[in-house]
Amino acid sequence: DASVSLLSERVTAFCAENGVEGSTASHIGLLAEEMAVYTRLHREKSDRIDILLRIAGDDITVDFRSEGTPFNQPFNPLAKSSEDSDENISILNKIPSEIAYDYMLGMNSTRFTVRREKV
Repeated sequence: DASVSLLSERVTAFCAENGVEGSTASHIGLLAEEMAVYTRLHREKSDRIDILLRIAGDDITVDFRSEGTPFNQPFNPLAKSSEDSDENISILNKIPSEIAYDYMLGMNSTRFTVRREKV
């Protein structure tokens, strides 16, 4: 889907514009893209998603919020389950140093913390 690809490109560009480059920026773009794809495929109500990026020193935090029913695996929504056929999910699980999840007021809220790679 073109909108998901555009999302990934915009996230990667934001990272580069703010001094996060190379594979770290690419990995953050992939996280955003895969969460958007997962939300579209597995949520019955996903008209809107919100992504907030924060850069603080060597940590880049990605807050991803989406409407809909709670994720099946609340503490690790990227974890591969029997309903997921995408091989990228297990690879993407290795990118963040931390993953936190919460469900409030009809919103899934997933926070990824990614450590900036040293070049």
